[in-house]
Amino acid sequence: MSGKANNARTILIVEDRPSVASVYRSHLEASGHVCELAADQAAALGLLARQQPFAVLASLELAQYEGVLHEYGFDTMARLALVEAAECK
Repeated sequence: MSGKANNARTILIVEDRPSVASVYRSHLEASGHVCELAADQAAALGLLARQQPFAVLASLELAQYEGVLHEYGFDTMARLALVEAAECK
């Protein structure tokens, strides 16, 4: 991630499916965000070690690493997303 000036708008996307990551990135960048991509936990940790983004968007399949995100000051919203999905049924 580059420069502290972008941190307020930078979102780290942790997604192991390139096509899905590309969709997230294009929508977020169209909204004015700067996006960084990581395909796995190791890449995400490398990016987090250098700079802290405003938010992390992580695949539910990668949610097993939520403890790691907590160490960097992020709260995960996976449970909230699951509750909202259940309420829509």
